[in-house]
Amino acid sequence: MTGSDLPRSSSGRSAAEVVEQAVREAGETLRDAFRGAVEVERKGRGNYVTDVDVQIEEAVVGLLRREFPDLGVIGEESGTTTGTSGFSWVVDPIDGTANFSRGIPHFATTAALLGPGGEPVLGCTYDPIRDDFFTASVGGGAFVNGKPMKPGSLETISDGVLGLDLPYEEDLIGVSFDMIKALLPVQRVRVLGSGALGMAY
Repeated sequence: MTGSDLPRSSSGRSAAEVVEQAVREAGETLRDAFRGAVEVERKGRGNYVTDVDVQIEEAVVGLLRREFPDLGVIGEESGTTTGTSGFSWVVDPIDGTANFSRGIPHFATTAALLGPGGEPVLGCTYDPIRDDFFTASVGGGAFVNGKPMKPGSLETISDGVLGLDLPYEEDLIGVSFDMIKALLPVQRVRVLGSGALGMAY
């Protein structure tokens, strides 16, 4: 599936243009709210939601629905609505909410477009603190701030840096540590608290 196969917005813009606007506007809200007073609710062990999560998701989903009324939306906080086109947006308003709520400057807004078969065809992740905008599309490559991304050239795992995030479930944390141990000796292990940014890096 190429960019020309993706739905166009009601204003005639591409899906990539609209979703970039949505996540960049979310980033402005995040920067304004960062290290301010936020309401935090615990959804489960290590899993949090803030009033800013809800505010951002409402704004992002609102824009996407106005521009693409026939598309479904899967929101982390608002749940799922189905559309008629076969395409669906997936929105995570703050990936790294625990960091955000504690004043740790490592979090992002991320959104993706799923095709009729449920496969991802377009995605973006925006880090508002560093102003890093990551995009990728099927057949179109991956970019950070408009520059092509490429994999590293390391040949041995001992030269690598392992990035991961730990699961919420206690019984799976031990599995994660076993995985880390099995991959030693990597040079460093990073647990940064935002899976979306971890994958982008």
